Amino acid sequence: MRLLIFIYSLEMGGAERVTTNLANHWVARGWEITIVTLASTSTDFYKLPPGIKRVAFELTGDSGNLLTRFSRNIRRVKELRRTLREIQPDVALAMMSTANVILSLAARRFPNVCAIGSEHTFPPQLPLGAIWEALRHKTYGQLAAVVALTQECAHWIGAHTSARRVSVIPNPACWPLPEHVPKKYRSEVCAPERQLLLAVGRLNKEKNFELLVEVFSHLAQKHPDWDLVILGEGPERQVLEAQLKAKGLDKRVFLPGRIGNVGEWYQQADLYVM
Repeated sequence: MRLLIFIYSLEMGGAERVTTNLANHWVARGWEITIVTLASTSTDFYKLPPGIKRVAFELTGDSGNLLTRFSRNIRRVKELRRTLREIQPDVALAMMSTANVILSLAARRFPNVCAIGSEHTFPPQLPLGAIWEALRHKTYGQLAAVVALTQECAHWIGAHTSARRVSVIPNPACWPLPEHVPKKYRSEVCAPERQLLLAVGRLNKEKNFELLVEVFSHLAQKHPDWDLVILGEGPERQVLEAQLKAKGLDKRVFLPGRIGNVGEWYQQADLYVM
């Protein structure tokens, strides 16, 4: 089996971890795996074994005027089409919304490639904008199937896109979690004798860590022996840091960034919150 997986990047994130886990599993079964990203390999957080082929287009970024963005996306489609022609995969799997659209457009000329999309959020929580939403509606019908993580997401895809087949497959989970750099330990972040409330995820708006901090601010005085640690990195860091400072929580809530030994933090946490 030749499988191509297309995703924006292999930076730290849930869909990126799932991509790596699936690729490692399938290459161990003897499949030929190629992972294609728009981002450069220099941004990779998750590492791959030597048996997996890695292709990076280095076509990230959506800034600029409408014409510039349109031109960049045409280049993305052309590059993926060229790679599909070169690799000749049996199956091409896209991870997340915009990658699904690009794969659908690129795979049109390859009837022998089974093109599959996958959603990794609940779409109304992360709207794409008018143009991408229109493209999602139209192009999902050209995919052999779209995978959703939950039944709720599957219902939304069925109601709001032209997808012909929607399957519900929850994310796989492996334990123990693999460890890699950078590693950071609890004792480096907060005192080990204190109670640890743990959250994990990219510091993106849809994760709603602002609400978590707001709720913790109401509990902090009643529970002075508890600290909150949010593992992850992302564009909302400055917003969260400003919120912590404004609420006087910068000694009780910690944002240590990217962590490669998340499993150890799970084991040591007194309570986990999502």
